[in-house]
Amino acid sequence: MSSGSEIIIHLKNLRFFAHHGLYDAEKQNGNEFELDVSIAFQHPAVKILRINDTINYATVHDMIKTEMLKPRELLETFLDELAQVFKESYPQITKIDLTIYKLTAPIPGLDGKVGVQLKKSYI
Repeated sequence: MSSGSEIIIHLKNLRFFAHHGLYDAEKQNGNEFELDVSIAFQHPAVKILRINDTINYATVHDMIKTEMLKPRELLETFLDELAQVFKESYPQITKIDLTIYKLTAPIPGLDGKVGVQLKKSYI
């Protein structure tokens, strides 16, 4: 295997209900959120044959579910803290790309969704 290559795992269009938000109504009533996650790491020098040789996307999903239960006022804060959780659990991570969308933002007349993206590189 080439040591110059990387592997990227993706979890896309994940849906969660949570109580993130700046306004009291958001904190009380909650909202629907959609999350996209891409996590990169250096391809190991050996063939990947075991789940411990890679990043387990089921575990990543569980981490997201846990973090979604902790309300934050800002989506930027949520993404920063989620990236930190991933990096602590998987030190081999070289890049993280996270995007979260609030599907019904409290903006009069908005017909769409709003979101925040965080890209981090650890190399």
